[in-house]
Amino acid sequence: MFEGWSHWVWVTIAWSQVVLAYAGYLAYLGWRKRRLLADADAVRIITADAAKGEA
Repeated sequence: MFEGWSHWVWVTIAWSQVVLAYAGYLAYLGWRKRRLLADADAVRIITADAAKGEA
């Protein structure tokens, strides 16, 4: 099946895998950033509520 493929086909496949992996990594970083920001907001709200309760 692959005998007819030239080396340029394999190079194209390899580079497309690199691009796909990089896009997946950027998507992961975006998801992680959103999650960390949501966690930071939750901590800020909880500490603000705790400070109001002490006063």
